[in-house]
Amino acid sequence: MTPAIRLSAGLEHAALTILGALMLFAPIPLGSKHPLGWGILTTLILVAATLWIASTVTASTTRSLNYPSRIASGLFFLFSAYIFAQALPLPASIVAFLNPGAHALYSAVEPGEPIAMALSTDRGVTLDEALRSSSLFFVFLMLVNLLNTKRRLIVFTYVVLACGIAHASFALLDAVYDGHLFRRPIIGLGSPSASIAGTYSNRNHFAGLMELTFFVAVALYLAQLRRSKPLRNTRERLRRVSNWLLSVQPWYLLSLLIALVALLFSASRGGFLSAAAASLLLGVFLAFRSRFQVSKANLLIVLAVVLPLFAATALGVDRLAKRLENRGLTDDRYELRQLGYRMASDFPFFGSGSGTFRHLYPAYENTPFGNGKLLHHVHNDYLELALETGLVGFALFSSAILLCLYWLVKAPFRITDRTIAAIRFGGLGGVLSLLIHSLVDWNLQIPANAYWFTVVLAIAMASTNIDHDRRISRR
Repeated sequence: MTPAIRLSAGLEHAALTILGALMLFAPIPLGSKHPLGWGILTTLILVAATLWIASTVTASTTRSLNYPSRIASGLFFLFSAYIFAQALPLPASIVAFLNPGAHALYSAVEPGEPIAMALSTDRGVTLDEALRSSSLFFVFLMLVNLLNTKRRLIVFTYVVLACGIAHASFALLDAVYDGHLFRRPIIGLGSPSASIAGTYSNRNHFAGLMELTFFVAVALYLAQLRRSKPLRNTRERLRRVSNWLLSVQPWYLLSLLIALVALLFSASRGGFLSAAAASLLLGVFLAFRSRFQVSKANLLIVLAVVLPLFAATALGVDRLAKRLENRGLTDDRYELRQLGYRMASDFPFFGSGSGTFRHLYPAYENTPFGNGKLLHHVHNDYLELALETGLVGFALFSSAILLCLYWLVKAPFRITDRTIAAIRFGGLGGVLSLLIHSLVDWNLQIPANAYWFTVVLAIAMASTNIDHDRRISRR
């Protein structure tokens, strides 16, 4: 191995180490929602990106990605570039033609004809969002390139699971101590008797983290399942039980249950129902469309019925049922979304500017929301994306996500390795769960959850690249 290759490998490992450490750091505290936390997160991502770029320059090598990964990376890049373009100063005549709503707002605020305007109604806020979007683009691009071996993919997946279980365990421990470990001294909230939220200020966002953790645990547990031979006598049954207890399967099952218990005790309606829907979809797909050598009936029962029902019944999670009974599935968020639709109609093609919702929505209020408190998001990530980035930004981002989902569903038919397939399925489940949850919440606006979502999506896509490389090597 030449010195250049050794240096390149060292830089790659350093970049991966930073990205892995951020899995633990990102949710501390408040899901990096605090500006200082978001700033540190973005800075460290860019440091990792610098190391990765240096490694590619040092080794003078490029990796062949499959077409979906290339196209998805290109679309994410175009989306980030578009956010920057929203903040570029433009002549007033161009803004009036492209984004009449923004032009009208600028004209109302500044008497006379301003020298320069922008597609965004707040350039400073949009530039901040562009930097954040770019950092997440680099996370996706780095991981689909760096997780280029089975060993790297599995080790990084272990790191993701360990970080998620650490946060789940801390949240459960904080609940046991009546919130004295975190919620009372840091957030200032009283007893977490209604729900648990870990290091987040909002239980729904903690639930989003647990959704991703749960499906990563499911992935590693699936990798251990095998179709077993019929048992002929009691001795063989005892031997199989003892072998199972001495294997790693109980630890994966324990991790899965910890994440599920934390999700259930968050009492998040959206989180639980999204995870249940994604579990059902994933279970049906695995049972009837995949090539896993496992009993289809057993797989459906384990993924879609037994685990959620057992946890909910045995652990007595009646708070979620009580919330569903008292409040149902609708609340005043409906009116907030109607406000969002009115805003989107004023900025249809290029949006009001990424990150500008919280500054603009008071002008559209009929009555104040949230007892007069400033709201930052619309409780629907899709609607917020559409009203802030317009049809152009929405089309770029949604096209990238849909392409990834399509390839993750299609690729398993050509699986050559069981563990890689399991990681792909788990990543697909986690991504689906958070996308469903985003219909009623704003998890992807929380820095930690946006980072975790990007990492899980990149891990799943990286697994398709490894399978792609192995098929090419056989030709």
